[in-house]
Amino acid sequence: MKFRILLIMILFVAVNTGIADINMATPIRQGVHIEWYRTVCPGGDGSAIFVWSDTRYGMRNVFAHKVDKDGNYVWGESGAVITDLPGRQEDPVAIEDGNGGAFIAWVDYRFDDSGDIFIQHVDNNGNILMDPNGVAVAQQIGTQISINMCTDSLGGVFVTWQDKRGGVDDDIYGTPCECRA
Repeated sequence: MKFRILLIMILFVAVNTGIADINMATPIRQGVHIEWYRTVCPGGDGSAIFVWSDTRYGMRNVFAHKVDKDGNYVWGESGAVITDLPGRQEDPVAIEDGNGGAFIAWVDYRFDDSGDIFIQHVDNNGNILMDPNGVAVAQQIGTQISINMCTDSLGGVFVTWQDKRGGVDDDIYGTPCECRA
């Protein structure tokens, strides 16, 4: 009985404070293009950087949008274009850079059908800081997929991924990436 009363009280508070109000959600990406894998990372000062891939330019590319704590678009109405490249770029992973921007890695299929790992760094304003084509982290024969990242606490990141360059088993590879402009 105590549990039910506690549950009712929590739901009452959640509804009255707007926590459960789905109408408060900010639309990040809407349109007729197919949106694929998406991720989000904190962007500093209560903001968040949302990252996804979609087909608005024909093939899958990676896009990002920064939204402040009040639901306002920080990087304009359409956000930032992370990739506008031939082939498919998909399955992005993002991590904050400590300065309001983010490191964004993705699986890139422009050079082979197996997938390679590329990375980009965007600043607090959504500006691209590295080569506009991204920087190859793992561009080897065989499949490189399933990215994960963590900060190195020095302004860069560590990137890890599943790698089948040996042709038989899936191995785990990783590397530091300073990713500075």
